[in-house]
Amino acid sequence: MIESAPDAPALSAVPHPVPFEVIDSGELAKRLCLPESWVRGRVRVRSEDPIPHIKIGRYIRFEWGSYELLV
Repeated sequence: MIESAPDAPALSAVPHPVPFEVIDSGELAKRLCLPESWVRGRVRVRSEDPIPHIKIGRYIRFEWGSYELLV
């Protein structure tokens, strides 16, 4: 049996990362009170200030609660 070092933190003491909720452009638009067309326009490659997003195949998703999206 492997014993942990006496000064190692307990597993419950390790902070867990904040889980992000993955949402689509329609839900993001609703939560930001903006038209969905505005959100989709900010994802396009030609956008000067694109919204941080995740591309899953042909689908665009957003991490609601992430630092990058809130800034």
